[in-house]
Amino acid sequence: MNVTVLDPVLCQVRGKEDALILSSFLRYKAETWKDGPFHKNTDRHERILVYKGKFLTGFLPRIEEYCTRNSIPLSIDGSISRVTIPRPDLSHSFPGNFRLDEHQRSAIRAAVQYQRGVIHHPTGSGKTEIFLYFINLFPNANSLIIVNTQDLLIQTQMRAERLFPGKVGIIGQGNNRPK
Repeated sequence: MNVTVLDPVLCQVRGKEDALILSSFLRYKAETWKDGPFHKNTDRHERILVYKGKFLTGFLPRIEEYCTRNSIPLSIDGSISRVTIPRPDLSHSFPGNFRLDEHQRSAIRAAVQYQRGVIHHPTGSGKTEIFLYFINLFPNANSLIIVNTQDLLIQTQMRAERLFPGKVGIIGQGNNRPK
């Protein structure tokens, strides 16, 4: 399998066979609900994370592991720039007296190790705290958090304000107050 790193976000495989191999395991189960006349209808399907041979660079470790496990030769053209992040001390609480539980600490360790990824945890598991803690590891960086509902916008703003007082702006819901 030949992978080319296009930029820090995207990679691409050249051959159609390689794209088919990737699409066989780079996928997730999705579920959508639509209101019917008498009840909600559920549509369950799988979404593929490879489009025209392109995929997110964050999946490279998973691809390397898959190729090793299945004895598939792998070559990667290009390099991924990485920032040295000190190993975080996750044993203490951080601002706002929020303490991380073990699955959250594990997610942060993985984010530090791979420097990218998707936080895929159930509702109410503390995804907001996970990514806010990760952002906290870069005190001089500016961060942009994009959410898809106004409820999440307000929730994220409130939690971020608690952790980063005076440093949180908001764009959306009629507000235009970036900091």
